Amino acid sequence: MIFKSLLPSAEIPTLDIPTFYLGASKVNGATPDTLAYVDIATRKALTYGQLEDMHDRIASGLVNNFGLKKGDIVMIFASNSIYYAPAYFGILASGAVCCTASSVFNASEIAYQFNDCGAKVVFVTKSQEKVMAQAIDEGLVKVSPQNVVSLEDVPSDPRFTSMQTMLSDKAYTRFQITTKEESANTLATIVYSSGTTGRPKGVMLSHRNMISYTVNGVVYNEFVEAKTGGTKDDSQRCIAILPFAHIYGLTTLVQNSVAGGKTQYILRRFSIDHFLQAIQDYRLQIAPVVPAVYTQILKHPKLHRYDLSSLRVLGCGAAPLAKSVHEGIAKMFPIKVSQGFGMSETCSGIIQMAAYKPVFGAVGFLYSGAEVKFVDQHGKDLSVGQEGELCLRGSQIMMGYLNRPEENAHVFDKDGFFHTGDVGYINETGHVFITDRIKELIKYKGLQVSASELEDILITHEAVNDAAVIGVHDPKRETEVPMAYIVLADSIDASDKAKVAKLCTEVQAFLASKVAGHKHLRGGVDVIESIPRNVSGKILRRELKVRHMAKIGAKL
Repeated sequence: MIFKSLLPSAEIPTLDIPTFYLGASKVNGATPDTLAYVDIATRKALTYGQLEDMHDRIASGLVNNFGLKKGDIVMIFASNSIYYAPAYFGILASGAVCCTASSVFNASEIAYQFNDCGAKVVFVTKSQEKVMAQAIDEGLVKVSPQNVVSLEDVPSDPRFTSMQTMLSDKAYTRFQITTKEESANTLATIVYSSGTTGRPKGVMLSHRNMISYTVNGVVYNEFVEAKTGGTKDDSQRCIAILPFAHIYGLTTLVQNSVAGGKTQYILRRFSIDHFLQAIQDYRLQIAPVVPAVYTQILKHPKLHRYDLSSLRVLGCGAAPLAKSVHEGIAKMFPIKVSQGFGMSETCSGIIQMAAYKPVFGAVGFLYSGAEVKFVDQHGKDLSVGQEGELCLRGSQIMMGYLNRPEENAHVFDKDGFFHTGDVGYINETGHVFITDRIKELIKYKGLQVSASELEDILITHEAVNDAAVIGVHDPKRETEVPMAYIVLADSIDASDKAKVAKLCTEVQAFLASKVAGHKHLRGGVDVIESIPRNVSGKILRRELKVRHMAKIGAKL
């Protein structure tokens, strides 16, 4: 059964990304002197006038100095920087394709992505220069050092090109899109999936995909305002902690922020106290985060010391948000608290929950123009309330995976629906619920156990700051069983082994009192200093499984 969006359909402009987003910034009130980005640590800033000028000179430099042609790929391997957006829009204005890479990659990781996408030029920031130099020197990538461009003032490696050197004022033919077909079929951005279920894959997104996300988001906000009697949010100051290389950060803090003429305050090194201090000091109004930040806020013992009264919008994505955490944040902050569901393959959020008919635990309603169906393991369509794999169709769905024809044939069905690998259902009011990932379900004697369901319960225990559940093999029962890793609350003395052991037993019993027998933590409870997560906040379960295997002397 196919379910359609409740929202009115939207007309997607037939434009290229730089033209659309930079044009929208002017429509929404940004002047050449309006601040676009501020680096909190260095106090350096970039205005919208500088963004406009710099992206154009970068495009000219790529065409005239590097000889790039339409469709060539340029990588941004950089930390969040005030110069990230000029590089991004400049790459696209030149007609090239932008491939973003995680700033925390080591030499072998960046080499894999660089070689997989076939980049010809790469932009870096200071901390990535050494990694790129290592990849070149060890022969992991074949690229001229001159094609490595530092976004900083002067590169630390003299072989690399400085930004000032690559900027050009020469004339060039600016890339533009004028038809719907061009918009839908022209590759704009490659964002690599997180690789939690295998090697990362290049997600190919068109100009139309990206612009659709923004337009559909505007339609959603207008729909909610009309239904709730609210007014358009005019908040301007936003904190930027999400990595720009990730689809959530790219679409929210680079594209949408610029379109709205907003000012982003970049916090390069995250800690919960630095985050809260920045909100207080700069009177920040918008805070897009991942669920782990919500949890840290709720568990913070000295939250009352910070003045967070300027906050108007809290947004959450990139990983599942526990019902208890959502409820806690909503009670703590009487403001707009939203969450949603999205992935690189759907061009970030495609389902969102805000003030209109909120249901805790749901991820929300479908964006404009999107369609959803849920299917069982045999591909049979399911009805309202029946749990199955979430499948999506619409203008935000990716073009496909780069160089992966077999994978594309597997994830797209004959009707054009993208099979997400997520498990969930839709209720009678159109609310979508996500319950787990297919590959993260634990099979206990043939019965399915949702790791995320157990994690949501565990973090409600007063002694638990964070939690992760994995499936481990039980040789006695000859089946997979759930086990949990927990991060203790700050008030617990982790050096008192007897107390910690007793607490682990209590936590095990606590969960057992709340779930069916097959979901009990038969694999036990272990304490860990922090839950390993990737840059988007998703739990790295494989690392926990390796840790468990090492402890019992087995191999994964």
